[in-house]
Amino acid sequence: MSTVLNDKVLVLNRHFRALSFTSVRKALQRMATPRKKNPSQKVLIAVEVEDEQVIRLVQWEEWITLPIREGDRYVSTAKTKVRVPTIVTTAEYDKVPEIEPRLSKEALWRRQKGKDIYTNQPLKWSKANVDHYIPRAKGGETVWENVGLTDPEINTMKGDKYAHEVGLQLMQPLTKLKKMLLSMRLKPDPKYPEWDPYLIAK
Repeated sequence: MSTVLNDKVLVLNRHFRALSFTSVRKALQRMATPRKKNPSQKVLIAVEVEDEQVIRLVQWEEWITLPIREGDRYVSTAKTKVRVPTIVTTAEYDKVPEIEPRLSKEALWRRQKGKDIYTNQPLKWSKANVDHYIPRAKGGETVWENVGLTDPEINTMKGDKYAHEVGLQLMQPLTKLKKMLLSMRLKPDPKYPEWDPYLIAK
């Protein structure tokens, strides 16, 4: 049971846009917790899924009476077994938080659309190197405005020199990525195909 309680549940806002993941334990607790402003409603509402399709929203009082179907996960209480939801939604929250993107190889790849900063040619993800436009040996910092992805051969050729010293020039601007939706960090999971419509961009 402890393993099930630590499994992930997808949290959607009231407009069915992905917000975050929570644990089964926290999801069940919040499904049973009355909202402060409207005690007749709970903090979270379960989403009933059948054959990977969303069927309906189910409040806590009904959810705990639902039968356990074949393949359903469940937790046992002293009196009964409670089906575990894979998706829950908030009662009234309708925003999707934005976050500052972290500087990483993944973020640089997204900024450059997978192309080399010096040649604008497609890169191979496994071979792409992070290059400091102003070399670290010359005081270059690891910030958005000074790093980009390049081919390993170019990176080796450039070494600790300035780009112009080896005949290179930037073909892409070294700019910071704009804020991104928090939900963009959420990854699909093949165990829960019902998440896909909310996590995979169309």
